[in-house]
Amino acid sequence: MNIYILTAFAFGLSSLTWSQSVLRLPEGNVTTKTVSVKDLQLKIGELNRSIGRYPPLVSSESDRMRVYEDWANAIRGGRALQEKTPESEDLFAALADLYRQGHNLDVAGAGEEADRQLQKCLKLFPNSLSCHRVAGYFYLAIHPSFAPKGEFSLRRLKVLLAPKVDSEVERGLAFAQVYQGKKAEAIKQIDYYLTIQPDDKWMRSIVDDLRSGGEIKMPNQK
Repeated sequence: MNIYILTAFAFGLSSLTWSQSVLRLPEGNVTTKTVSVKDLQLKIGELNRSIGRYPPLVSSESDRMRVYEDWANAIRGGRALQEKTPESEDLFAALADLYRQGHNLDVAGAGEEADRQLQKCLKLFPNSLSCHRVAGYFYLAIHPSFAPKGEFSLRRLKVLLAPKVDSEVERGLAFAQVYQGKKAEAIKQIDYYLTIQPDDKWMRSIVDDLRSGGEIKMPNQK
């Protein structure tokens, strides 16, 4: 699945356009069963269907609450696991990704907690593939002002993955340039990306628009 998607909802706009309540981070770490990192990764994949992006794909407030309870139980399980293994690289990444999803669900403080998990991970594991990948996605998705942090992780990923070329990393780097208003760099990066994924018509339309003098307006721009 392509994770770097430019939409009018990518940067955490106010939830009041679609919901009436801001949710809170769950308390404690009591859960119905013991979970593993693999369990959390599977749950992240499942939750991505509804809260992988903003706004969440929920049909009603009751559906939103159902997703929230499912998400909150995963968070509690992850917290309990982190108490036992406080310096697990893959657990840092999984919890950061879960908190990213909570941010999409308008859970107050979830974005800050995702950032905290990522900063801890990258301090202990500066070459962490899993945490840099989550960081690249998270920081590009929350707001253009965080694009430099997203770009840093994507560039680190590119080095760590070499000589393999990851098209999602290259696509993410293109958006990092767009979000920072670096038009020439964005054109150059998209051109390179299109040598890897020549059938991506949407990215081709973006670079054609940039070349013709068009601007890609960010959601918070008038």
